[in-house]
Amino acid sequence: MLGPMYEGLNELIVRAWGLDHNLRALDQDEWRRVGIEEVFTFLDIGEQMYNVGTSYHRAFSACKRDLEHFITLLLMVKSEGLHCEHLLDVLSTLQPNDSIISFNWDTIADFTLQLAKFPQFATYCDLMVKRPLVNDFVGRGVLLKLHGSLNWMVCQNLDCSRHGQIRLALRDGQLADLSVGSKCPECGQEERPFIIPPTSRKLIRRGSTMHRLWMLAREQLAFCSRIVFIGYSFPPTDSHSEWLFRQIHFLDEGLPEVIVVNPGIMKTRGPVAVRYSRLFKGRAIHKFATLADFSRDGLELLRSKPGARAEAPQPRLP
Repeated sequence: MLGPMYEGLNELIVRAWGLDHNLRALDQDEWRRVGIEEVFTFLDIGEQMYNVGTSYHRAFSACKRDLEHFITLLLMVKSEGLHCEHLLDVLSTLQPNDSIISFNWDTIADFTLQLAKFPQFATYCDLMVKRPLVNDFVGRGVLLKLHGSLNWMVCQNLDCSRHGQIRLALRDGQLADLSVGSKCPECGQEERPFIIPPTSRKLIRRGSTMHRLWMLAREQLAFCSRIVFIGYSFPPTDSHSEWLFRQIHFLDEGLPEVIVVNPGIMKTRGPVAVRYSRLFKGRAIHKFATLADFSRDGLELLRSKPGARAEAPQPRLP
């Protein structure tokens, strides 16, 4: 679908990544070698290398916008109003003060929490509707979407009082249907989703909504006795997430238990397994290949009491 929708972007990726077979016809196997984080970072660096107003700067900027729009559109089609039964099984084991950290733009986790009426969803709505002060939410279970979301809307009208402000799209306390688009409640113009592309250069300004969410995630880690990673691979371009989870090494009570659900973790010398072993050095890691496997065989780990740190720790995070 990329070629017909954004021919220039498609050609750029094909040439830059040496997808020679795709110069003549579609070869899906070649595309499997292309990492979305690498493409975004390539475009991001290209945009920085040239002066604003030059043809090269405009070309890289346009390709980055096109890629963001393309992925946003596809993810919205694949996740709007949908939930995951396996994820529902996992989330049903949570305590009210357990939090979910998400680096995904899609809304699968959001709709799953809403469907089951878990307290984390109500806290999430409270967090996003009000000014997210960290101290008001420490110790409360909440969904934290640290790379933005398809249903975080931002008005593009420079003259609007809501310009640049993140708004969780809700209707009567429920997640709004965005399949028909979203308009600013103030000026009526079209809004766009607020998402942070997976590049090595993430602009998270101090005092911004995103900064407060990251700091809240950091504070929540001070009280965790177990962390479950589902699908996350710690890509090299995401140094912020590595910074976040290295904070657990400052906990007085030691490292929490670690569970990883990711097919890459099963390859002992693969890049995913190596990143986890370095980040959680010396810690045993419970491994599951898929969410279905974890839902079937691993939920007892969540229901059982962690092997260490049974009491709430006294954090000494830097």
